[in-house]
Amino acid sequence: MRPAPGGPIEDRRQRAIAHLNRFLADEQAAVESYARTHPCAGHDASPDWTICLMSHRRQATLIAQRIKHLGGHPTTACEPWPAITQSLDQPSGSIATRKALRAGEDRSLAGYLSRMPDLDDDSRLLVEQELRPAQFRTHEAARRICAAEWTQKHSP
Repeated sequence: MRPAPGGPIEDRRQRAIAHLNRFLADEQAAVESYARTHPCAGHDASPDWTICLMSHRRQATLIAQRIKHLGGHPTTACEPWPAITQSLDQPSGSIATRKALRAGEDRSLAGYLSRMPDLDDDSRLLVEQELRPAQFRTHEAARRICAAEWTQKHSP
């Protein structure tokens, strides 16, 4: 027997879609942030920049697929993280840009950790097995990007 429209199961599905769309918007913001700030060729570009960009693209794809599976419509929001917008007038790879990337990763990780209870079981499994581990990896890569900035700044 199908649940009545607007019943508890439908409410939970809609909440899950809303939270997944927040995850998706954040992943799309991450993709846009890394794409706009990637040091150009010939610059001392860390491979971690590319690792983060590709990881966030994959995460966005997985989330969009899950939203569609639940019958929702994936968000198309595509603005960089706010701190990145403020650092775009800085040279590519600047300290401000690197710190903004790290702050975005911190916020994304906190979002994955805080929104878990409102997801349906399959979406929670996706977050636990795929998205959160990938977010931990990009968080660590952003830490290395910032560490590289410190090393460059303090090298003879």
